[in-house]
Formats: sequence, C-alpha cells, structure tokens
Amino acid sequence: MGAPVNIRQMDSTTGRNRVSLAVAEGDGSIQDLDEFGGQPIQDGSTLEMYSEDWLEVIAVYRYNNDDNWALVTSEAGELDAPTYVSSTTNIEGTILTVTFSKAMADPAGLQASFTVEDGDAVTITSAALQEDRTKIDLYLASAVANGDTLTVAYTKGEVKSADVVHLETFAAQITNNAVPA
Repeated sequence: MGAPVNIRQMDSTTGRNRVSLAVAEGDGSIQDLDEFGGQPIQDGSTLEMYSEDWLEVIAVYRYNNDDNWALVTSEAGELDAPTYVSSTTNIEGTILTVTFSKAMADPAGLQASFTVEDGDAVTITSAALQEDRTKIDLYLASAVANGDTLTVAYTKGEVKSADVVHLETFAAQITNNAVPA
C-alpha cells in the first residue's frame, strides 16, 4: 500500500487551512499513519481532529516513541459519549426521530444497529442526520398507526457523535407516537 494521502483546502468560514487524511495502510485507523506528505512523522508530532464544521478542536493526538498515536487530553477534558434523550414519530408515522445529548456524525447506512418495535420488529430502511445535528431520523418501511406502543433501541456499532465518540448500546426506550387519531 502507498503513503497516506493529504488534501489541503482553505476553510472559507475560518480562513484556516484544513487537512484531511486518508490512511492507505493497515486498517485505515490513525494508528496506521506514520508518514505525512512523504515525510516520516517525528516523535512529539501532534495531530488535531476537528469537528465536522472545522470550527473546534475535538481531540489532539501525539506521536510517541512507541511508534503510535496517543490521545492527549484536550482543554475540553474527556470526550463524553452521546446518550439517548428522547424519540418521537412524525405525524405520518413513517419517520422515528431520536434525539441525543450532543451533535452526531452522519449515520447514513448505519440503520442496522437500531431496532424499532411496535410489538413486532419494524423495518428501518435508512438513517439520516437532521439539520439539528442532535437528531437522527430513522425511516420506517411501513407507517406505524396511532395508538401503537413503539420502542427504539441501539446496539453499539459505528454510529458516532460529531466529535467521533461511539454511541453506546441503549436498551428499548418508549417512543412518543405522534400519529393523530
């Protein structure tokens, strides 16, 4: 496999240079990054991870003598995992919206880790991030009816917060069914 790819792009909002990395070796994690721009990374080098909007540093990693990256505690302290806050359907009963405690990353294609039930399993066809990034919409294959008792649960997978902390498993939570009579 080749060297990591780096892409530099000016952020029009902040005027800062942005650098996106794609690691071309190993499993593609930051631990596989050992050179940048064709140059070996030196001990003590740091890598800042930004939020999706590039406005805040969410994590800082430092390369150490063990040839790996270690998370450095940032000014923000430890990054908390997102947690379930609430859930509700739309009035058509075709979308179940889950609200979390913090901004989330795009969950497209990750709907299989969620479970919706109304006594039986309800098929989820897709997941999408709302403009209010604390909310994820789960699109249902068939509409739920007024009066159905719904629950939503999550089994830990690849759904993450915007600051790249995995959502932990949560047990079935009662969902507000907003379908009118």
